[in-house]
Amino acid sequence: IFIGLLSANLLMAVAWTLGFSQLSIGYLNTLTAFLSSLVVGTGINYSCILISRFIEEKKAGFNTKDSLSQAIAACATPTLAGSTTTAASFVALYLADNRGFSEFATIGGVGIMLCWIAAFTLLPIWIWQIDTRFNLVSTKLGNARRVGNGLAWVANLVLHRPFIFGIMLTALTVSSVWLTYRDWE
Repeated sequence: IFIGLLSANLLMAVAWTLGFSQLSIGYLNTLTAFLSSLVVGTGINYSCILISRFIEEKKAGFNTKDSLSQAIAACATPTLAGSTTTAASFVALYLADNRGFSEFATIGGVGIMLCWIAAFTLLPIWIWQIDTRFNLVSTKLGNARRVGNGLAWVANLVLHRPFIFGIMLTALTVSSVWLTYRDWE
């Protein structure tokens, strides 16, 4: 189940990336579309880290909502730092006097950040919806701990308004796919 959630989350981030690319660059070709595989390969880490931490928290005895809150609070800042530095390295290519590198910089930099956004907004909604129904991870009673962090508000916002986030992210995905498809006709 977690592999399916991971895959769906990455597909959404890639759809957003291709939609953004269509809007910012104005076209997609084989080369620019190929860069989505680079975004997936680099952007998968954030979702993997969040899922791993969620499983740890569930095994420590927390319920689904608390496990997600703890996982997001513990992982959001460090992974944001990692995604920002990775995106910055892509954006450095923008300085090159080459249109291909500039497009690569745009797609790579934005794509990495969109993978992070998907990992910490969309993925928790899906995990919460599925785990509360099917209890994907068995819990054990133990000494549970709390993690506090500057981005804990992200967890609270996503977990308290999952329907609104789900609708917004679905609309973003549909419009991104439409923009991409429209250009390829």
